[in-house]
Amino acid sequence: MIDEEGSCGWNLAMTFILSPTFEPDRSCLKKILPLDFAGTTMKSKQSAIQLFGTDNIWDTINTNGTIKNIAII
Repeated sequence: MIDEEGSCGWNLAMTFILSPTFEPDRSCLKKILPLDFAGTTMKSKQSAIQLFGTDNIWDTINTNGTIKNIAII
């Protein structure tokens, strides 16, 4: 089985293309997690470690634990 995230959008698009007047089943949309732009979920942290070598994807925390002022970086 293909994961829901990968197949949901494809299925909705194909349903529309094949029959624009047919109401597609959108229940799969509820299973897709929202994007984690803050990088706070475990899945995001694991991906960040694999890709960047750190779980701090925005590099906003100094080594002493304070938050960097990213407006001046």
